[in-house]
Amino acid sequence: MRIGEPVILTCTVHSEETIDYNRTRQWLKGTESIVYNGHLDKPSEYMEILTTHNQFKLLIRNLTESDLTSNYQCRYGFDTCTRKLQINAENFEYPPTVKTTHIMYNTSSNEQTYIHLHFAKVFPFPNCTLALENNYYQFRNSSFVRHSVYYEVFLNCEVTSCNIKPEINCHLIKEYPIPWTMFQACQVLKKTVATKLLHDEILRFLKRKKINIRKEDTDFANLCYGEDNMFSVCFKGLLTEKYGLNNEPAR
Repeated sequence: MRIGEPVILTCTVHSEETIDYNRTRQWLKGTESIVYNGHLDKPSEYMEILTTHNQFKLLIRNLTESDLTSNYQCRYGFDTCTRKLQINAENFEYPPTVKTTHIMYNTSSNEQTYIHLHFAKVFPFPNCTLALENNYYQFRNSSFVRHSVYYEVFLNCEVTSCNIKPEINCHLIKEYPIPWTMFQACQVLKKTVATKLLHDEILRFLKRKKINIRKEDTDFANLCYGEDNMFSVCFKGLLTEKYGLNNEPAR
């Protein structure tokens, strides 16, 4: 299953050999009736499929997140059955897209180079590798958050260089190449006094908020390396994106 693809739900009446179409048939999504005896409230979204056996079916034309979090009920006469679509790492895939994928790289003053990979929405949990100059690297999990039907995932990978555009591939159920929308060769940058001061303010801010962060994420000067004004913009985005905080000033 994937978002935007068709899915068929099947209602089986075990007490019947064939469906009696003179009896009431109904499909509901939550408390909303979507099909009643063949009459559809939203024909652009659903279709009833009749069979010659003891089943009747509902076609969901374009699967949505709402479909995955709602209870569906089928009714035959006075009998009802309510189920929620069951998703797992083998039957459902929320692949990465350009809009939901962000790649950031940086080189610290001690010449350690990192590539950070952020998926705003992905399922199942991705297994990502990076190919660079005939070397292969494994991304490590930095942090993740499980939402209703997908993960938000932060991965990082230490590499020997970022002067050549690497190839990133992630395995979900299928294999997906991760596109770079923009690539620019890295350079080793020196911390300015202003950046160092801002970095210290950030750490004090996080300590006040009692936020527990991983050791590899404590050097915000590396995560947001660059000119001082860009460092500030990056920091604000990072707080919101990674730790769910508002863009509060660090003071």
